[in-house]
Amino acid sequence: MKPSIKDVARVCNVSTTTVSLVLNDKPNRFSEETKTLVRKVANEMNYRPNLLSRSLVTKKLGIIGLIVPSINADFYGEFSQELITNFEEDNYMLLGLSNYEPNKEKSLVLKFLDYGVKAIILCGSYRSKDQIANEAIQILTKSNTPFLVTGSYEIGCPYTTLNMDHIESGYIATRHLLDLGHRRISFISQQRDIKLNDLWIEGYKNALADYELELDQDLIAIDTDNKSSSILDHLLRKDVTAALISGEQIIYNLYKKANEINIIIPENMSIVAFGNSYLYDYLFPRLTSVAIPTKEIARDMNQILKELVANTSEKRHYCYKPVLIIRDSTQVASSNYIIA
Repeated sequence: MKPSIKDVARVCNVSTTTVSLVLNDKPNRFSEETKTLVRKVANEMNYRPNLLSRSLVTKKLGIIGLIVPSINADFYGEFSQELITNFEEDNYMLLGLSNYEPNKEKSLVLKFLDYGVKAIILCGSYRSKDQIANEAIQILTKSNTPFLVTGSYEIGCPYTTLNMDHIESGYIATRHLLDLGHRRISFISQQRDIKLNDLWIEGYKNALADYELELDQDLIAIDTDNKSSSILDHLLRKDVTAALISGEQIIYNLYKKANEINIIIPENMSIVAFGNSYLYDYLFPRLTSVAIPTKEIARDMNQILKELVANTSEKRHYCYKPVLIIRDSTQVASSNYIIA
């Protein structure tokens, strides 16, 4: 059984207050003999102070609840690591994984509120058109707990958000391929990013309009049941010379499929991905992608959280510009491209 402060005090024949003051190096008038005894007994009993209990008294321990859909996705994994690494030493973070499920997201919000966290960071809210996805936000809005949302954007929402300009992401990715001479450009993504898909596609359409090209709905494919291999088969019959892709599994399946049927990237097909996993540098060829300024967002979030907790910050919407990182998976369109 884990020893308590009362156990240490009983063995030392002193009060719990004495033990607390000595172990926390607080100013006191105890003799060196008493201090030495308390530290020796605590060490022998493997006693560790309960920081959570202490925080209820001191109000100094800050526990932040962080809810993300997944730590496997490139953005959320890198973002979580950056945020936790750069977090203030006096604060601690509880991590909850919603797995893109609105009900799980809502459950985690309620659980963190029950824990009495100082603030909540909600990542990936509104990724579903299900009304339940809105309930997590409604619960937070009615609570007195400071919170902010990243990974989504609602015009006019009455809470603080930090987000990417996803329309711009779709635009610069498509424009890059159009500038290289590609005209048959596919868009492939996953079902779980319903709202995000809409924003990327809007940017995709805007870039096509710059070149006076009409949107071909047949070139948009949403992987609803992890059958990206069959989607790729379909697109290869549509005179596609380039592709915009979201979702690491789809990216790896595309590279695998291309190798199996002797399509050479980028000679036969150019590819641009959304996101910027460190693995993109290890693919062959290295993958061109639209990157999210993860470090900048995590750094700013740290400061904004402080202001929200101190009630010195107004609710604002922060929007970050994407960055196109050109590697080796795109090139000028040529006669080498596959035409079905």
